[in-house]
Parts: sequence; C-alpha cells; structure tokens
Amino acid sequence: QHIIDANNVIENLKKALQDKEKGNDEEYNALVEIFKSKEEKYQKLQALHGEQCALHAHQVNNLEANINSLTVHRDECLVTINQLQKDNEVLLNDIEIYKKENIVKVESCVSLENKIIKLSSENDDKRTLINKLEQQ
Repeated sequence: QHIIDANNVIENLKKALQDKEKGNDEEYNALVEIFKSKEEKYQKLQALHGEQCALHAHQVNNLEANINSLTVHRDECLVTINQLQKDNEVLLNDIEIYKKENIVKVESCVSLENKIIKLSSENDDKRTLINKLEQQ
C-alpha cells in the first residue's frame, strides 16, 4: 500500500510540475503545502520519538539502578543467612553439651540422694540400736 501511495504521490508531483511549466502553479503550490505540513508533522513525531527514547533510557537506567540495589541487598541477606546458620549450629552444639552436662549432674544428684537415703537409714538403725542399749 505504501508503494502504491508513493507512486501516486510521484505521479501527482510529475503532473504538478508539468502544470507549473505550463503556468498553472495551483496544483504545485498545493502539493508544496502538503509536503510542508507533512514535514512539520514528521519533525514533531521525530521530536516526540526522541523524547520517548530519552524517557525510556531514563527508565532503563532507573531499572538498572534498582536491580543493582536489589542484588546488593540479596547478597547482604545471603551473608546474614549464612551467619545465622553458623550461629544456629554453634547454639545446637552448645545445647547438646549442656544436655550431656545436665544428665551427668542429674545422675550425680541421684547417686547423692541414694547415699543420703542409705546414710539416713544407717543413722536410723544406729539410733535404734543406741535406744535399745540405753534401755538396757
């Protein structure tokens, strides 16, 4: 369609130039005005396109800055996560150590409690014996 339109414009321009040579400038002047109008529209569109390109470039720069910022933030988060995992492993190891120490302490307490019970029983036996001896 553009080729047909362009061919029509060329034919109209040839006819207008022939008419101008014959002294009829109306068609030629009309075409010149149309071309001037189209040139102005083209320049406005070109300027608008340039503005849009500049805006898009600015938006792309902003997006790149945001991506870089998010990448830095992600990397910082990964470092924090790794440190938290290491800290968690240390704490789990500490908990296991405390569990073992507490088991030893409980076993020691049970042993002491059994000794106290035994000594208390022996003590009771001795009192009973002493009481019997005193009564004799």
